[in-house]
Amino acid sequence: MLCCMFFSKIKNIGSEYFPQAIKLLIFIGLYTLFKVFTGGSAGNTNMGIIVLLPVFIFLAFVSTIRCSDIRYYKKILYTAYLLECGIAIIEKILNINIFQLEIGDETILTSELTSTEFRSIGLYGHPLQNALVVFCFMIFILIYENNIKLKFGFASLGIISIFCFNARAAIVMSTICFVTYIFYWMKSYKKSSAIKLMTFMTVFIICSAFYYMYSVGLIGGRLSSMGIYDDNSASVRLAAFTIFDYYNLSDFITGISYNDLQILKYRTGLFAIENFWLNWLFSYGLIFIIGLILFYIPLIKKIFQKERKFVKCFLIIPFIVLASTNPSLAVSIVPMSAFLLLAYIMPKTVSEK
Repeated sequence: MLCCMFFSKIKNIGSEYFPQAIKLLIFIGLYTLFKVFTGGSAGNTNMGIIVLLPVFIFLAFVSTIRCSDIRYYKKILYTAYLLECGIAIIEKILNINIFQLEIGDETILTSELTSTEFRSIGLYGHPLQNALVVFCFMIFILIYENNIKLKFGFASLGIISIFCFNARAAIVMSTICFVTYIFYWMKSYKKSSAIKLMTFMTVFIICSAFYYMYSVGLIGGRLSSMGIYDDNSASVRLAAFTIFDYYNLSDFITGISYNDLQILKYRTGLFAIENFWLNWLFSYGLIFIIGLILFYIPLIKKIFQKERKFVKCFLIIPFIVLASTNPSLAVSIVPMSAFLLLAYIMPKTVSEK
């Protein structure tokens, strides 16, 4: 029904402004149909829909929203961001998840976990997915928010939330990006020395508070106790690559069925494949990944065509790198939808840098 409501506007307006997105949408749709008609399972179909919907939502938005309403939708995104961060922090303080975490058929009672092990799960059901969404918001806010207090205040709130999610890769990535941006901002933006000094001191105090809470185990306990790599979690992600000890890349040209994938995981001793690239490869195949890359590149170029090289690298590379540490882009529409909508909305709310 949603497709019928927006089809005409997407066809006329969306194709005019973002023909690259139309081509990407057609490719994903046709390939998903191909998988359905060649014996794809419900799991195969769902993955195709998950990859397709962010592009459709983006096209529907740019085709129907007036430019004068952009700031209104920015406020909506900010409200969602603050709600997500607020829930994460409250969950950490109370040591209980507002929404229960389910892995497979098992409900994880996180209130029984220690402070070091506890992970907030926010609105989107899993710590890693939530951390990726918050990280996405954080980097866009750093780049495009004009108000200095909001820029660094909201970014700091995002980092606190990521610590509450206890997502180690996201903690490291967000910290690196935050510090990198501080130096970039100090060097590039024409602000008075007093404002820069005050901002630097405020950020220094905030970072010192982060470090203290981290060092005493109040936040980020998994990183301090396990490090960036451990045998129980991080090694599971790398273990998925052992599949190539038994199978060749040529075995996954167009992907395999859901049942065959379960057999494959059983043979290699894997419980889950926590990498969206591998999820796409095994279920939809190498052709699908190559097609996505080839069709996404022109769209991303179009969206960021007016941006400086630093901005492009700061927004795109860290997002892809962090997303590659978990399966979020293969199991949820939220992270990619957030990235595309923020990439369209945020630059249009900037009046003067």
